[in-house]
Amino acid sequence: MSSPKVRFDPAEASKFFTKHGHSGWLGLRYRDHGENWVELELPWREDLLGEEDRAVLASGPIVSLMDMASGMSIWTTKGDFTPIATLDLRVDYQRPHERARRRDRPG
Repeated sequence: MSSPKVRFDPAEASKFFTKHGHSGWLGLRYRDHGENWVELELPWREDLLGEEDRAVLASGPIVSLMDMASGMSIWTTKGDFTPIATLDLRVDYQRPHERARRRDRPG
């Protein structure tokens, strides 16, 4: 007799994903999810800048954030943690970061 299949839970899975590997090093954080989406956060860090004089994050951390959120969204929608592959993910434009307008700051 097999045990019942456990539905993928992004809040629970993020406890592992955000503590280990590249996502852990980046400091990705789980924020929220719905039936077919997952919101993650990449906290501001000076060492992730690609262009220090323009306060623009390097594209690698942004792509990693997008890739993890996309994968978790697929697993959430399917309800199952199955292998998936990102074949082509690009970031064509990034504007400079505006620290004063961070979402988690009041005012």
